Amino acid sequence: MATLNAYNLGLEIRFIELDSNNWVQYEIRFLYKDEPMVVDSQLKRSPEHWAKRSPGAFKANQYGQDGFLPTLWRALETDVPQFFTPIDPDVTLAVYPRQVFPRVGQEWELIYQSEEDEQEEQDEALIRKVADALDARLPNDPFTVMLKVDMYNYGHTPMYMGSGPALILLVKRHELLSFVEALQREYDEFCAQWGIQQPD
Repeated sequence: MATLNAYNLGLEIRFIELDSNNWVQYEIRFLYKDEPMVVDSQLKRSPEHWAKRSPGAFKANQYGQDGFLPTLWRALETDVPQFFTPIDPDVTLAVYPRQVFPRVGQEWELIYQSEEDEQEEQDEALIRKVADALDARLPNDPFTVMLKVDMYNYGHTPMYMGSGPALILLVKRHELLSFVEALQREYDEFCAQWGIQQPD
């Protein structure tokens, strides 16, 4: 299973099955040190659709084709923020290329910076300037990845609420790319297993 890691945090996405109505079924887990962060007993377990889940895993589904991978690939290829919510709004994925969690820290005031840190910052700024001039992408570019889960995954929640827990990961481009490549391999195997025709 593909997991995107940021220090001790992890986002795990698994393709589970293509159900009888042609919906791709997912499990999504928020992890801390490879263990689920969610209290399993709080999640919905009935009817049967909700019972089929791993401990601490959220459920999501999308009709016919996966939507996570196209969103992630577009973010990596365009450096433009991308968003995905399935037809049933179980989850929302947001990817912000070359951004630290948006608008946080913009008002910070630098109190002290060592000469080494200042030189490193200047070097990075120069590399970034050259990369921008060449329309190049750098492996260490920051990406903020956010995944919000609707409260409908929780017991006694009768409908989609628009509210829910979210995991926010700050990763580097090369880390996100490795995750997306692993997820793509899993999806290719999933499609072969379930007879899903992928778009060209």
